[in-house]
Amino acid sequence: MKKRSIFLLTICIICAILITAGVLATRKKIIANEKKIYDNVFAETFPSAYRRSDASYSKFYLAEYLESYGLDTSDVIVDHVIYARNELSEVKGLIVYVKCYKKYGGIIYLAVGIQNNGTINNYTVLDISDAKGLDLLVKEDSFKDQFKEKSVPQFVLSAEPYSDADIVAVGGAEDASQAVVNGINASIYTLEFIDESMGGLLE
Repeated sequence: MKKRSIFLLTICIICAILITAGVLATRKKIIANEKKIYDNVFAETFPSAYRRSDASYSKFYLAEYLESYGLDTSDVIVDHVIYARNELSEVKGLIVYVKCYKKYGGIIYLAVGIQNNGTINNYTVLDISDAKGLDLLVKEDSFKDQFKEKSVPQFVLSAEPYSDADIVAVGGAEDASQAVVNGINASIYTLEFIDESMGGLLE
């Protein structure tokens, strides 16, 4: 009976070790995958950044600031913001993670790279829920390129690109196109808010 108890205890210990090893291995893979995703985001939105750090700001006052420009929590929510820094640790811009709500349901989650002078580097779509047909085209360069290397007070949807501020919607995906425009505009306003609240940090 004693030998049987020792045998069962040994089996339990071995199982526990194997389960723990499996959990640790899975966690390691998850961390590696998350790092790869973030590295890809940085490479696409702010490739010149030498290092990055989390930005400190008041989410409450930022939400109020966005509302003053006509964007409320039914339009966008800024999830978090990262400083893009150079070799001297100077802040050269932001990477803004923003959830954009489509009018007819669903969320487009963006990471937007924006320089201190307001120039949009690029954006990447981290997630797009309830995508319907042509909605996915907001992930394509043919749409994204309309924002790149432009610095304007805000973007607007337009039938024709009369100016840098005018964005032509993806045909059949006006709702998703407007959500992206809202997210990019929220990033522009976030840059302004952080610069003002931090006393001209973004020079």
